[in-house]
Amino acid sequence: MSHLTGNTIPDQNHHQNHHQNHHRTRGQHRWMLTIPLIMSLAALLLTACGVTTTSGPGARTTPTPSATSATTVKVFFARHPDTDNNPTRVFPVSRTTTATTTRDKATFALNEMLKGTTADERAQNYYSPFDGKLALQSVCPGEFRSFDLTLNSKGKTPEAGTATLQFCRRVDIAGDLEGPRMAAMATSTLMQFAEIKKVVILNYHGDCFDDLRGDNACLNGAQTNGYPVLVYFSKHPDSDNLPRAVFAVNRVSPTLGVATYAITQLLAGPTAAEESQGYYTPLEGALHGASTCGGADFNITLNWNRAKAETGTATLQFCRDAPGFGDTGAAIVRNEISKTLTQFANIKKVVIVYKDGSCFDDLIGCD
Repeated sequence: MSHLTGNTIPDQNHHQNHHQNHHRTRGQHRWMLTIPLIMSLAALLLTACGVTTTSGPGARTTPTPSATSATTVKVFFARHPDTDNNPTRVFPVSRTTTATTTRDKATFALNEMLKGTTADERAQNYYSPFDGKLALQSVCPGEFRSFDLTLNSKGKTPEAGTATLQFCRRVDIAGDLEGPRMAAMATSTLMQFAEIKKVVILNYHGDCFDDLRGDNACLNGAQTNGYPVLVYFSKHPDSDNLPRAVFAVNRVSPTLGVATYAITQLLAGPTAAEESQGYYTPLEGALHGASTCGGADFNITLNWNRAKAETGTATLQFCRDAPGFGDTGAAIVRNEISKTLTQFANIKKVVIVYKDGSCFDDLIGCD
């Protein structure tokens, strides 16, 4: 009995141990198979969350760019007092967009430009000459569309690296400096993108934006180094007793703000060489006192007769005190200014007023 009992117990223990070892081994195999599966699932989850893993010593996780990540773009605005007398000097502020293509980013930036500055930006003296200046219904498809942007095109002509911005609504340009400010804002906003090397801006008729010359130089390539203008001075002895006798000299405006540039040159007076030939103007050095226009000597408002709209009329208002020129001197000044401004196709008539809004050379009046 003891023999059978002694032999039976070891056999049972051996069977139980073998059975337990078999289950333990199967469990280990099952766990070893599960670990890679768990790691794979974790990797998939991390990837889906925009994270990639790096294995090995010093392993770390790094973010993977998301298709909807935000991009920062610049929007350029004017700023007091920097832009007041230098209309091409504009300054960037930041906006964020999820757009990915250059065209979409540029379109977003232009829309933000037309929307204008934020309250915080206005508190920092940023401003936009576009505010409230887009009028009429859009001539482009889409009722509220304000512009059309075409890349690699100069107007309707293909041209690599050139972007054409055409406004779909009328843009009212309040003064001669406002056009260059608007153009500088749009050009700087577009040229932040590497693919855009040059910008052409058109009005809603398809003509060059703010083009007083009327020859569409932005499309035909003429005068890329500046815009020739005439400045009309008086001349000894011809003008001394004949105020309407004024004579043209040549200047080159660096921007399409040709009217302001020409009058600025008139106020500066003739060059030494021109003066030696008898050219002169009573306006040279005549304006004095504090400016009511942020430092400017004058302001030109197109298509306005003082306080009322009038197509083809330009109102020039002095921003500083002007002396009494006398009857002959006032007539000379009026003829110099009028002749200088009416050289431009869009100006048919000129009204001149003092800084308080009263008529210059009061005997004749503004009308």
